[in-house]
Amino acid sequence: CLSRGLGDVYKRQGMIHGDGNTRQCMATSVVAYKQAFGFDAPPYTYADFEESDVIVLVGSNLCIAHPIMWERICRNRHQPEIIVVDPRTTETAVAATQHYALRPKSDLVLLYGVAHLLVSRGWIDREFIDAHTDGFDDFAAHVAAFTPQRVSQETGLSTSAIARLAETIHSGKRVSLWWTMGVNQSHEGTRTAQAIINLALMTGNIGRPGTGANSITGQCNAMGSRLFSNTTSLFGGRDFTDETDRHAVATILGLDAAHIPERPSLAYDQIVEGIAAGRIKGLWIIATNTAHSWINQNHLRAALASLEFLVVQDMYSTTDTALLADLVLPAAGWGEKEGTFINSERRLGVIKRVAAAPGHALSDFSIFKLLAESWGCGSLLAEWTSPEAVFGILTRLSKDRPCDISG
Repeated sequence: CLSRGLGDVYKRQGMIHGDGNTRQCMATSVVAYKQAFGFDAPPYTYADFEESDVIVLVGSNLCIAHPIMWERICRNRHQPEIIVVDPRTTETAVAATQHYALRPKSDLVLLYGVAHLLVSRGWIDREFIDAHTDGFDDFAAHVAAFTPQRVSQETGLSTSAIARLAETIHSGKRVSLWWTMGVNQSHEGTRTAQAIINLALMTGNIGRPGTGANSITGQCNAMGSRLFSNTTSLFGGRDFTDETDRHAVATILGLDAAHIPERPSLAYDQIVEGIAAGRIKGLWIIATNTAHSWINQNHLRAALASLEFLVVQDMYSTTDTALLADLVLPAAGWGEKEGTFINSERRLGVIKRVAAAPGHALSDFSIFKLLAESWGCGSLLAEWTSPEAVFGILTRLSKDRPCDISG
């Protein structure tokens, strides 16, 4: 009865509320890119680490969290200035040439203060600004209030240190600015990411090798989730609320457009609050250990306990969340299935199956297909014959979009 009822709901209006781990990982940067550029597309490749003469890392412990990227910095032949903005003396800060140990939660003030110095000293690329940006004069007026004295008082850094940071950015010919969770999961994450983007734009450090305002994703395939997309967008960066976008996706997928919701999902945190408020009775968690990673654990666990039915789909049956589940769907691991993932620089990697999944475990792809059949929705996935076939669908969904991989 449960599966039949869900199938009827899906066939009428689509599965409305489903959000991805990417939301809690980097939704702030997604919003900042959309507001700055109109699309969520970090403008870099890993090769830029090797071409920069100034590398600015904000809230990012690259040595430990992204060792492959740190290796690329180590290959840089230009003897770059490596600047770390982080309250902590991390492994990356120790290896840097400049470390700015500002007070927690003062990143935005520091970035505005640097922007103020760049403007007041004429260290901006006016030609680039006039040709490629809007609203600069309003931004310059806004940051005028962030004097070195004020920024020093709020960040705990000396005025000379703040001036050195601004001058280092000004002196660089190829400046790249990078950030990770210290920005993404901060209380002013979107504004902070915007401020980093603005520094790149006002100095013309974008669109050339070794430059860019570059959001580093937190884990494998988070960029895939951003592009195709579990963070409020319809496939390929489209909009659920746009009738034209819904029609385009429906046409590509061979669906009735009525199957596509007319609004985006509740966000991850809103889903949790909906459970706590008693509005959501069932939850299906896939490859995420919410009972370990989500904030306010007492509140979260009480909410999960109130569910009528909790399903956990994971390759481990012993995670904190799986131990709370009414039903565990055993999923295959990366070496036990085939498919693709998309890394931070939007490079596609192919995964090949090298071993059989143990016991009753199945690939996520197979689990989704079987559930669709049991819900009576299998015909909607008729073309989904294999992961490779679905990748072909994604290429069609990307065509003529900024994330176009159809070629």
